[in-house]
Amino acid sequence: MSTPLPSIRHNRAVSTQTGLRRVAVVTLYRGGTSLVVEPTSLRLTQDSRRTMRWDGSMTIADETLIPVTPRDILTPFGTWVDVSLGVKLLDDTVSMVPYGRFMISKARAKTDPENAVIDISLIDPAEAVERYRFEEPLTVASGTDLAQMVNIVITSRTGTNPNVTTVGQTLGANRVFGLDPETGPWSEILDVLNGFGLTAWYDRVGQIVIGTVDVD
Repeated sequence: MSTPLPSIRHNRAVSTQTGLRRVAVVTLYRGGTSLVVEPTSLRLTQDSRRTMRWDGSMTIADETLIPVTPRDILTPFGTWVDVSLGVKLLDDTVSMVPYGRFMISKARAKTDPENAVIDISLIDPAEAVERYRFEEPLTVASGTDLAQMVNIVITSRTGTNPNVTTVGQTLGANRVFGLDPETGPWSEILDVLNGFGLTAWYDRVGQIVIGTVDVD
C-alpha cells in the first residue's frame, strides 16, 4: 500500500486476515457550498502513464440533486469532487486517506416513475486548463523558474494561482504560449517541462506537482 492510513491499527488490518470494509467518502464543492454524497456506484482511475492521470464516474440516486440551473452543485465544469478512501473495522472505527480530486464534466439524469439517478463523468483538473485555450498569445520571459511559468499560465487560464514550489530550473529563452489554437495550455506546459526531463500532474489533494516521469 503506497500511502499508509493514518491509523497504525487500520493499516495493519489491510494486510492481515481480519474483518474490514472498504469506505469511500465523496465530497462536492461549488461556489462556497460543500456536500457529502453517497454514490450507488463509483469508478476511479489514477494512471501516471497518461497526460490526464485522473478520471472516473459515479452514479447518485437522489432526485433533489438533478442539475437544472448553472448554479446547481452537479452542474458540469465548476464543481470539484474530492474522494477519500479507507477501511472500517468490525468495531466501526474508520481510517481514511485522500485518493484524488476530480472535476465534473458531465451529469445526465435518468428518471422513471420508480426512481431517479444521475450518471456523472469525472475528469482530471488539468482538463479544465487544457480546454481553456488562449484568446491571445502569452509570453513568459527567459530566466523564469519553471514553477513560476506554470503559475503564470494556470493563473491566466483559471484566475487562481496554484503556487507551485520553485524547482530551481529556468527558461533559457522567452516562451510564447497560445500560438497554436489546436494545442491546449496544459499540453504546452508539459511540452516545456519535457525538455527538462520533467512533467507535471495534479496530486491526490488537487495540488500541481512538478517532478520526474517516474512517480509514486
